[in-house]
Amino acid sequence: MTNKQVEQTTSEQKPKQKRGFALLAPEDLQELARQGGRASQANGTANRWTSETARVAGRMGGSTISRDREHMRAIGRKGGAGKKGYRLNKEQVVEQSKDSAHEQE
Repeated sequence: MTNKQVEQTTSEQKPKQKRGFALLAPEDLQELARQGGRASQANGTANRWTSETARVAGRMGGSTISRDREHMRAIGRKGGAGKKGYRLNKEQVVEQSKDSAHEQE
């Protein structure tokens, strides 16, 4: 069989069957997750976020992304195109097009 024939036979086959957790109903998945959360709390291995740990995590993420100077330049250029700025610019463009239409008449 050539590759093309193999591809055609695989594409014509029935879709993948669900396996593992995908077979469970949403309620069963939720109960399983609840049990896992209770077990991790009981073992003392659960992650407990405080405002301080969240602050440190945010600082780490911010410092990582801000090292990429090209990315910071790109998002800085987009700053003026925020919603409010975009609406104001859009109104000016509409007014200019109306003015130019009146001048042509």
